[in-house]
Amino acid sequence: MDKEACPGCGSNDWMKDNLRTFPNGTKHCFACNYHEGSMTKIDQINQEIEEDKELMEGTYTNLRDRGISLETCEAYGYQTYITSSNVEVHIAEHRDRNTGEVVSQQLRYPNKSFPWINPNKDLMLFGQHLATDYTKPIYITEGQIDAMSIHEASNGTVQAVSIPKGINDAHNAILSNLAELKQYANIILFFDNDEAGKKGLEKCKLLLPMGKASYINNYNMLAEKDANELLTIGGPEILLEVLETHLKEIVPDGIV
Repeated sequence: MDKEACPGCGSNDWMKDNLRTFPNGTKHCFACNYHEGSMTKIDQINQEIEEDKELMEGTYTNLRDRGISLETCEAYGYQTYITSSNVEVHIAEHRDRNTGEVVSQQLRYPNKSFPWINPNKDLMLFGQHLATDYTKPIYITEGQIDAMSIHEASNGTVQAVSIPKGINDAHNAILSNLAELKQYANIILFFDNDEAGKKGLEKCKLLLPMGKASYINNYNMLAEKDANELLTIGGPEILLEVLETHLKEIVPDGIV
């Protein structure tokens, strides 16, 4: 699948790869929903949902293939909805940064499209309503399921949140929530072990306060790409081991 810069995202597409070209010639950006070409059935469903602007109500269930329990989904506000076309949609609740109320939702389709309902809100990080102990560290992941994976593996004892709109928006999301993040004992970045995650990590390191910021480093010796793969392939013990043994402090130059 070819990738190119998205005209809808503009300067926010700093990696210049948000716009995807599909085999039928259509182009779509999953960050801002810019689209070129004829709409697929999934696109039409997405458009109908977004134009409605009403928050969806699904049901809570475990994510068995992801190793996530019902209790974790309930804690984070992660639901499942079956459309009239029998398409399973995951619904992630997102909260207003000032009021803590649920004001927005990101949907996840099997084809890995991620449309939003009410996306242009001032959002806290996903799951941040659970991170109430400022004397403990907070882990920041790329995706909702990765944050829930850390919560699951630790039985809720490790505070984990995720970037609302993915790695390309990580810098903006952390900057918007930086005042709150600085209150925690340590801010730990745990991005995906791929090229996009590594580039995002280098950019976001520069935002964090020296002396109380770290990142998960060199876990590629395991083959897994992210926290959820560590949970489902290695098990909770392996994921928790990575959290403890692959921690590297962010030094003043923000790079090493």
